[in-house]
Amino acid sequence: MNSAKARGDVVLTILGLICSCAPVQRHETIQQPVGFRLSADIGSPLFHVERTSDLPNAFGNADLFGGKVDAGYVELLFAGTAPSGEIRFRVVDMNTRSNETTMSRYGGTHVHATTSTYGNTSYTDATIREPQGATHALPPNTTEFLFDSRSGPLVIRGIEVTILGVWPYRCDYVLRDLRRPPPR
Repeated sequence: MNSAKARGDVVLTILGLICSCAPVQRHETIQQPVGFRLSADIGSPLFHVERTSDLPNAFGNADLFGGKVDAGYVELLFAGTAPSGEIRFRVVDMNTRSNETTMSRYGGTHVHATTSTYGNTSYTDATIREPQGATHALPPNTTEFLFDSRSGPLVIRGIEVTILGVWPYRCDYVLRDLRRPPPR
């Protein structure tokens, strides 16, 4: 009776851990350093933000082990200057769609086996199916626009871009991440 109660306590503890996971959240990470003078040549990104979301478990909460799913990216590209002297920028916003869960990523392999016996010999036919889960890229949303750097900083998706200098094929700038408070 004690071993049955101990097993029940273990099962309840495991279920409690699984069900008490945090809700699924999205995460964004800027790839360029913030607060430093940077330079972008024509066609280069001024910033690139990688997006991920927590891998959902069977209960719809975040993966206990911290698994992540690719959620796309957003980037601001330097596309040169216009004859008016304005800067030509291109924003590329790429999203993904995923049906991945902890069950499709970590869940074991499904095995179906059939054994037939003929005399003293047994034959086994096994079919192994991996869990199904996939992330698909959606068509990118691309917007091109002109910007007058004399009007002040440009803010795109919570990233502030301050232009320090611009030439036909290059610009110097500083990034500031407005989505997070500055470090103390």
